[in-house]
Amino acid sequence: MVIPVDGGGPPVPPPNPCNAPTCLDAKAELASARTAFASTCNGLKTVAAILRVLKPIVSISLWYLLVIIVVAIVLLWLGLGWISVILWALVLAYVLAWILYLVFARVAGSMAQDLAARMKDVQDAIAKVVAQCPANCRGDLSIPTCDVQIP
Repeated sequence: MVIPVDGGGPPVPPPNPCNAPTCLDAKAELASARTAFASTCNGLKTVAAILRVLKPIVSISLWYLLVIIVVAIVLLWLGLGWISVILWALVLAYVLAWILYLVFARVAGSMAQDLAARMKDVQDAIAKVVAQCPANCRGDLSIPTCDVQIP
């Protein structure tokens, strides 16, 4: 119902509940939480891709590495140092892959914890939107997902 102001002026329209500051703030918080979740998910996908590249290298048996080292030493004694250098480069690449794999595995673990925290932030923001906004003003309340497999 519209009530005229001061008896003769134009009627004042009722405020739109969808534009209430509390509703707009809750929606902005939800959008921010979704963006943070998506950013963390994309970072975790990148780290998982790096781990997938390193996994076959670090899966090589240690016996193969020992054979390469022995062959490199024998070739060095036989005067074939240039082949020995190539074999030592392979050993170095293997060691470097292991170091990188361990570092990125720790990063992936940390990012997985951050992703769980971001998911909680999204869920809390959804609860605020439900509490602060009428049903016709809420918009998308779906919970985002992050499909990533860490090797």
